[in-house]
Amino acid sequence: MPNFAVFENYEEITSPDRILYHGSRGGIIGDIVPRSRPGTDFGEGFYMGTDPMQTKGLVSNEPQPVSYALSVDFSGIGPEQVLILDRYEWVYTILHFRRTCKPFNGSAIDRAIERATVGFDFVMGPIADDRMNEAVRRFAANELTDEGLFACLAHVRYGTQVVAKTEAACRRIRIVVEQVMYEDEIDGILDYQREQRRQARDVVSRVQERYKGRGRYLSELLNGPYEPSAKGPGAQEGGILTFA
Repeated sequence: MPNFAVFENYEEITSPDRILYHGSRGGIIGDIVPRSRPGTDFGEGFYMGTDPMQTKGLVSNEPQPVSYALSVDFSGIGPEQVLILDRYEWVYTILHFRRTCKPFNGSAIDRAIERATVGFDFVMGPIADDRMNEAVRRFAANELTDEGLFACLAHVRYGTQVVAKTEAACRRIRIVVEQVMYEDEIDGILDYQREQRRQARDVVSRVQERYKGRGRYLSELLNGPYEPSAKGPGAQEGGILTFA
């Protein structure tokens, strides 16, 4: 299977001068806490992203959206505290927490993911929003193979999402900029999102046709043995941390 490099450099994301972004429905009041709406990709937590347009787009339809630039102190955080999701673990985790794919939910892989994604302060992985949502939907519906999904992920770069899963992790987050979003900016973001979705449909349709019969569909994967990407917690494979 092609070894698509889909995850951003871990050292770059955790560097002291790296800025991450967050979109809020009405502004952060009080302390930052590891809470989010149900059905988020990596479970409950405080979500941040490397793409400001993407985080703003999440709240652009809200009555009083506010965008944030944030700094996260990763000093002293060891590999055993960070779960980095890529390829199979990435899509399986999304299917596990979204709970919208009935054949997957309750499967042996689903149960393995439930056990393997607990106990971390931070979870990181590619963003599955707008452009990638269509690819994930088709994969879950057995319309797109695993190789096709990973090809989409390699071509449709939307940055990385970083999720603070614990209160201890949230205490490491500092607000650098807080900005209320106004009508002109929101209109531009909505136009951007519409264009991203249009491009996504085109890309995914081309990839689906090209990879037809290449790789495995989700139904085949669910009927086969589950083989995690690496041995042991915190193991590294090509600079990517995965779980056993």
